[in-house]
Amino acid sequence: MVNVQRLLVAAGAFVSAALLISSVGSASAAPMMGAKTGDANMDGVTNSLDALRVMSFDARLLPMPAYEDSLYAASDVNCDEVLNAIDASLILQATAGLYELRP
Repeated sequence: MVNVQRLLVAAGAFVSAALLISSVGSASAAPMMGAKTGDANMDGVTNSLDALRVMSFDARLLPMPAYEDSLYAASDVNCDEVLNAIDASLILQATAGLYELRP
């Protein structure tokens, strides 16, 4: 039950982030370090499964990768040094062709 509650809280944050990004146009960009592919599950493809994995990190359903890890770099697509719903939203937007991720 606790995991479901965490996922619902993360989903609410995801919707809020998506609305914020769509109203602003894009998230602010800090200096980029490493590839920002959005490939959070490291299967070579960026898709909705990657957004789900980032949401699972944010909801603490999966252990957060170390900051120095290439998985963290790939998942932090807006370069704010936090893996959260904004990154998941940008991954989904990239999947839909509305946002360009850094290769």
